[in-house]
Amino acid sequence: MYDIADLETFIEVVERGGVTAAAHALDIAPSTVSHRIAKIEKRLETRLFHRDSRHFSPTDDGRQFWLRARDIVEALREAEQEAMGGASGVRGILKVTLPPWVMNAFVAPRLAAFQAKNPDLALEFLTTDRFVNLVEERQDLGVRVGALSDSALRAQKIADNERVICASPAYLRKAGEPTTIDALERHRFVVLPWQRSLLLNTDGGGPRAITPVHRIILTDAEALTSAALNDVGLVVKSRLAISAPLSEGRLVEVLPGALADASAPIHLIRTGATPPPRKVSVFSDFLRDVFASHSANPEPF
Repeated sequence: MYDIADLETFIEVVERGGVTAAAHALDIAPSTVSHRIAKIEKRLETRLFHRDSRHFSPTDDGRQFWLRARDIVEALREAEQEAMGGASGVRGILKVTLPPWVMNAFVAPRLAAFQAKNPDLALEFLTTDRFVNLVEERQDLGVRVGALSDSALRAQKIADNERVICASPAYLRKAGEPTTIDALERHRFVVLPWQRSLLLNTDGGGPRAITPVHRIILTDAEALTSAALNDVGLVVKSRLAISAPLSEGRLVEVLPGALADASAPIHLIRTGATPPPRKVSVFSDFLRDVFASHSANPEPF
């Protein structure tokens, strides 16, 4: 039978990507790590890792076992902390992935206050616009904008949001403000790779897809905002991401309601069991507070 030390070792191997790195982190011999993994695999009667000379990665069974083992060990640590009189604080390392604009506009301005309340919680942020697989990239919590496709995740909508077409006043004075879809299609667009084609509402007919010919493609949504503010062209952005420049008149919405798939709610996503580890709950509560003024009816998480 394996014990907690074996589970902790298994978790380190998954999260550090190999036996040697896990052994170094735990300050034990690599042979001890291998022995503990073999013990768990024997007990479960399944392989937990793919092994070859260059790669060491969890199997599907290994990923699922890692999710549960991580929660079990985390819960045990929390129970020990409470038993020792440390119930008022939250410790450990929390890994969170979120879009850069969410970090810059909503999280970073309030992060110092969160740290003051939770000084023993270390935070590691993966800020990116790309799709992040929480399991494969070992993230505890994610903030995702738009429709969710992975039904295996636990999710909670924390804010209503929509995408809009916008541009700077200077660009519109120079190029003319489009009032029809045909006119819109002739304008210069700055887009993300997945925005090469836009689905637009038409009067009386069904949605119509347009593919702007004059376009600049960027991979960074923050750079997209910068391009719009610097008069480069039209962009499609989350309203919450550009709420300040819209309210200040530095950006202007074009053809309101034209986007057929405009809805882009903001969700918290996580893997694992219910209830979540305390560190996840504490930061989730923080994010719900951050977006409280933009949320309709909170959903269960």
